[in-house]
Amino acid sequence: MAGHARLRIRRRRAALYKALPLLRSTITTLLIIAVVVGGLRWFFGYRDVGAFDFTPHVIGIETGAVGVQGVEVADLDGDGDDDVMTAGSDGVIVYRNDDNYNFLRDRKDDKLAERLQLIDIDDDGDVDALVTFPGSPTAVRWYENTGDLNFTARSLGATGDDPVAFAADIDADGAIDIVTAGSDGGPITLRRWMNNGSETFTSTTIASDTGITALTISDINGNGYPDIIAGGTAGLQHWDTSNGASWTRADIDDSKSNRTYISTAETATGGKWIVTADHVDDEVALYRSDSYGRLLVKGSVDAKVAKAIDIEGDGDLDLLVTAQDDNKVLLYKNDGTDQFTEETIAIGLQSVYGVATGDLDNDGDLDIVAGDHMMGTVYAYERRRTKPEATTPDNITQGTKGAGLVTFETTVSDGDGDETRMRIQYSLDGDHWYKPWLTKVTADVGTVDLKNSNPYQVGTVDKIDTNSNNSVSLTFTWDTKSVENTGGPILTELSTVQLRVIPRDSKSIGVANITGKFEVDNAQPTGLADLAIGSTADTQIVLTWTRPADSNAYTYMIYYGTNQTQVLEKKSDVWTTENDSALGDVETTTTTITDLTKDKLYTFKIFATDIFGNEAATASVQGKTAVPATPTPTPTVDPNATPTPSVAPTPTGTPTPTPGAPTPTPTPTVTPTPTPTPPPVTQDNQPPVADGGPDLVVNPRALVILDGAASFDADAGDTLNLLYQWRQLSGPEVELLSDQTATPSFSAGAENEVYIFSLTVADKAGASAIDTVTVATKALAPIAPTQVVVRPDTGVTQAPSRTAGVLRTGARMLDYLLFILAVLTTILLVSDRVLQRVVRGRQARASGGSVITSLQSYSRVVHYLTGNPIAGAQVLIYGADKKLRGQKRTNEKGMFEASFPVGEYTIDVRVAGFGFAPAKSSSLSPSDGIIYTGGKITVKDDNKPPTIVIPMKPITAEITTFKVRVLKTWQVLLQSSRVAAWPLFAAGAILNTLLIFFAPSAAQLVLEVLYVVLVITKIATEVRVRPAYGQVRDAITHIPLDLAVVRLYEHSTNRLVMTRVANSQGKFFALPPAGTYVVTVSKPGYATFTKEGVEIESDRDTTLQMTADLMPVIPQQLGSLTRARGATL
Repeated sequence: MAGHARLRIRRRRAALYKALPLLRSTITTLLIIAVVVGGLRWFFGYRDVGAFDFTPHVIGIETGAVGVQGVEVADLDGDGDDDVMTAGSDGVIVYRNDDNYNFLRDRKDDKLAERLQLIDIDDDGDVDALVTFPGSPTAVRWYENTGDLNFTARSLGATGDDPVAFAADIDADGAIDIVTAGSDGGPITLRRWMNNGSETFTSTTIASDTGITALTISDINGNGYPDIIAGGTAGLQHWDTSNGASWTRADIDDSKSNRTYISTAETATGGKWIVTADHVDDEVALYRSDSYGRLLVKGSVDAKVAKAIDIEGDGDLDLLVTAQDDNKVLLYKNDGTDQFTEETIAIGLQSVYGVATGDLDNDGDLDIVAGDHMMGTVYAYERRRTKPEATTPDNITQGTKGAGLVTFETTVSDGDGDETRMRIQYSLDGDHWYKPWLTKVTADVGTVDLKNSNPYQVGTVDKIDTNSNNSVSLTFTWDTKSVENTGGPILTELSTVQLRVIPRDSKSIGVANITGKFEVDNAQPTGLADLAIGSTADTQIVLTWTRPADSNAYTYMIYYGTNQTQVLEKKSDVWTTENDSALGDVETTTTTITDLTKDKLYTFKIFATDIFGNEAATASVQGKTAVPATPTPTPTVDPNATPTPSVAPTPTGTPTPTPGAPTPTPTPTVTPTPTPTPPPVTQDNQPPVADGGPDLVVNPRALVILDGAASFDADAGDTLNLLYQWRQLSGPEVELLSDQTATPSFSAGAENEVYIFSLTVADKAGASAIDTVTVATKALAPIAPTQVVVRPDTGVTQAPSRTAGVLRTGARMLDYLLFILAVLTTILLVSDRVLQRVVRGRQARASGGSVITSLQSYSRVVHYLTGNPIAGAQVLIYGADKKLRGQKRTNEKGMFEASFPVGEYTIDVRVAGFGFAPAKSSSLSPSDGIIYTGGKITVKDDNKPPTIVIPMKPITAEITTFKVRVLKTWQVLLQSSRVAAWPLFAAGAILNTLLIFFAPSAAQLVLEVLYVVLVITKIATEVRVRPAYGQVRDAITHIPLDLAVVRLYEHSTNRLVMTRVANSQGKFFALPPAGTYVVTVSKPGYATFTKEGVEIESDRDTTLQMTADLMPVIPQQLGSLTRARGATL
């Protein structure tokens, strides 16, 4: 029996193993289907159109059948506020900026106008206007601004029909001239109108039959004379001049003949852009002036106008474009590398033509003005982001070690509590800005990364922690000598250096803060020369030299010794201010070095070092200490000695002895001691020639072999008598092997490291020479290694691949991480569904109605928290038929009187900045009367006059309530989860499937099954989810409206259930219980929107999903608006 049981188990296992491939194929097929379906849904869903960080305002509404064409912004009345001027079917209109986006309209000319340029033509300090008019042979006028927005029209002369025009000083004489191109009954003639300085213009033809339909003027080639850039049937042209009188035409691009607008701009580095808009070929392109290289910014866009403007204030030119028939205003943001990202500023405009920028609200950033041609409406788009801020860099200090390192500090903060990044730039002239090579950045709280290759170098990945700290102080180190500085290394002394910091968060870019000019000194003292031996003694030598010139203080150091190599390498004794205090005086030109050894040859080398560590040196000199003279001894005379008699000299020859006399003593011969002869003087020894080899660029971690074999002895002409000594001068410290041979070696470090070595060669006579060599590490193109694979059948055991094991382990870890993220996103989405049902249940239990049984006497309007009266509130009383039955205004006590006969009533209270709200004041009680929060009031007994208390809540309190912020954060999390879920599922499922095929394990099989469960759950959640918000828009332009108040009333009792306020994108989030509601939406300047019978079903998602289009209220007369402005209501 046991044998049969074991047999059955084996058969079951065999069947299971046979079924595994089928099961794996089935799971894989299901995952592929789920991934494809989910991926398509992710790709086509959850995409918001446009980035609504601009709030629209209506500046003015024209009265013509069609309206605005040209739009420009400038301070026309000199009051410090930017005003707006338009040209269109209603003529030339000025809109005076009266603060708070209130503009006063004033027509200056009723003729049909087309193009517009604002420029000070008469050089009186006031901005004038140059305007073109279609269809007239004298169709160009300039309007002289005579002050207080008064303009006098002045005709230019016969310019041709349908002209284009531009004003600039083309002959560089200080007076503004005008260039026009118009049709003389057929061909288009290009003319220049020269200003004699008194605004009298004389016409001269530049060229005939040019085909020009758009032009601008700018000094493209930098010769001091503005050039004409024109476009038309002959393509894009450059008309060059060197005197304003004679012109030479050059074709930039003749492939396009339908350009409708041309503009130019100067980049932060001094280059010029030519920007073109093509309404027919549907494209925006730019050309760089240095080579006329063309960059297609955007195709398939119906571009009417294109302007290069630094909207973000980050130093990079962005492009502002109007798409005429696409009915949009578009912004192409520049990421710092001339790569552009499209962002929609406005939609729904009908045939938008002109666009301009200006700081309309004086908040430090650029707002946008555009005109709706068909509707004749002028809109201003206010930039309303809370920007990050950075303080002006301070504590700027240059190091004292000669490395050119400058440290500085700045503090960053963000009012929105977002993480931030930062761009650092420097300038040498105040006009052109470059990217510095930063070596280090530290934060006083948190951590932050540094990546010099990015436009925003600081906080690229590890962002600045301004989301969790009120402010973060950063300390930077800048290597001013590095060749990686985009403006080049600073190797001299400059006192015009400036730093600029630009912070940004995910929404906007902060204001750039610029330092004053400061000094960077990387120049060595100049003029140190002529080191010479002044005099010598046996133990001292006097040195003299010519002092250097330097704007900063410096000190001297003298290296000396009997070993020349050690002196040249600064390894010898050193004579400093401790030995001679005069060496700290820049005027010193001599010193006496003492305590030397007699009769020795010394080498001397002097260095001058300034306060920043910049060092200058002279050539070395040699001098020998003297040998002390031997003194001659003085003979001593004894006064008591007996004088020796003089002996006559013995005659020469052999003396004849006298018989019997004694034999004479012979006189001794004295031989003098010879003086030693000095050795012969040898010829001066010549120093050898040192050659450390060429500078090298190697791969990181490479083995580097230095080569000094080309060095030779100048006397012998060979290398046999040379001694070698290598030494590292700078760079990360390395171990230099065989440093006393011609070819030492070392192992290089990481990428972008620089090493400098010195080679000292000396001959046997002690003369030496020095050379240096630089080694830099950089990732070079790899050479694929040849792989030799030993097969098992060769009889050689094949070692397992460690790399493959590491890859498998890494893939599994990534697989687990992707699965965990997929589970988290699913939990978020499911939690949202559960929370919606919990909230709906609670609201349903708390949604009981109220019955009014009696009313009392006086009525008043109060603050919902404090109970304080609100004076000047307008109270409108409507009957059951929704007709106005009474209109009252509260007095200083917030009270009003009104009669309420038997019937049903609705009350509307209008007071700036307030809306209905539940009463929360302890001062309000039922004895005060009926607390009215919206809906209907039923009066059954007119003998009891009602007393009504109406609590009002500031709209700002609704906007900043904690619950709204929590809901907004929750919506962001949900939206992020929905966007990220399918990419995570796809990546994780594909990676897990590959691991099952190539590295199968039980864990991967379990994850595969769980992925199927997650995908099914995700699809089920997606099918049920609908956009969880409502939206408020302008009924004409469909532009989202912010700060609109949305109120929900219970249909049966007219009880106010909830109040919501639309955010900057016009969206609101409302989650009422199931039931039937009346929804009202109100905003100043718009008619109140009302929708009855709005059903929220109990078995469906309970978010209120509707779009409310509010109709603008057009004032009857402009004068009444002016008089009412500033009044207390």
